[in-house]
Amino acid sequence: MAWELDFLGFLQTHLRCGFLDAAMPAVTRLGDGGALWIALALVLLLFPKTRRTGAAVALGLLLETLCCNGLLKPLVARVRPYEVAPPAALLVPPLADFSFPSGHTGAAFAAASGLYFSKSPLWPPAAVLSVLMAFSRMYLYVHYPTDVAGGILLGILTGWIGSRAAQWLWDRKAPNGIVLAIPGPEHQEQVMAYKSALLRNGDRFDGCAGLEDAEDYRDWLDFEGRLSRKYGVDYVPSTVRLAVRERDGKVVGIIDLRHRLTPCLLRFGGNIGYSVLPQERGKGYAKEMLRLMLDHCREQGLEKVLVTCDKENVPSVRTILANGGVLENEVADEARLSKSGVIQRYWISLEKEASS
Repeated sequence: MAWELDFLGFLQTHLRCGFLDAAMPAVTRLGDGGALWIALALVLLLFPKTRRTGAAVALGLLLETLCCNGLLKPLVARVRPYEVAPPAALLVPPLADFSFPSGHTGAAFAAASGLYFSKSPLWPPAAVLSVLMAFSRMYLYVHYPTDVAGGILLGILTGWIGSRAAQWLWDRKAPNGIVLAIPGPEHQEQVMAYKSALLRNGDRFDGCAGLEDAEDYRDWLDFEGRLSRKYGVDYVPSTVRLAVRERDGKVVGIIDLRHRLTPCLLRFGGNIGYSVLPQERGKGYAKEMLRLMLDHCREQGLEKVLVTCDKENVPSVRTILANGGVLENEVADEARLSKSGVIQRYWISLEKEASS
């Protein structure tokens, strides 16, 4: 503790001036009760585009407050430095709670970290203000350096946890918030990253319109030219759509509607194929993608479509059944499209929308 008192004494002796004597209390008052950061979280929560970031900040602040005021301060029970070595003049009123860790610092860094981990453009100014607030607590002689350091570490940790919790809640809250978009230039980077992800995962490119064979994005977009050369007389025109998550514009899946059935498609491949980005699976996207494509089929006047899957692909089976699929039969996979060697063939009637 001696070196910490020496450091605080150095600040009092060498840095005290009229400007800082006025500025540091003003800075520290911004963090009283976490008011500034709470207000920021509330403002962010008001707007749909920043709501998840607001939740990240709010959850980080809540966790930091519980850990700081509810656990660490009473557990460590460290007295304030001005009680150990009173300064010549205290610029703020004496405080009633314990010293470790700094609550002002912890809350500031929890908010700034929540913004940073949520990739908000607000994090740089928040970080600057957090540093100033941390310094103000030492300048005002109400916290030791280790109190501030503890607050910084606690704030960063709780901010990270808050951002992760908000992301988890948002993924659970609106997993099906997607639209089927026509592939365009704006999707180039994401589609090529999608290809890399499937390759790394060792997955099939079901419903990807030959993405695995495309030399580049422009080549992939030439569906008719490229696929007609590949399949010749067996080429079937198709409608290719990207499943784009509405809240952040991320491509989470690809789906392909084949306009007619060749003998091979009738037996093995079906009308519709689809895939979901590996890290986005298990969130209901496949079910919603198929539902939206079935709506498109109805608009095109189709009466029924065939959807097939590997017998052992339980998630795909559930997706098809949830969209009204009726199993017609199982066939040996002579086309080698499955791992189990057995293809299940489901028909979906489009006369009325299947319940979801």
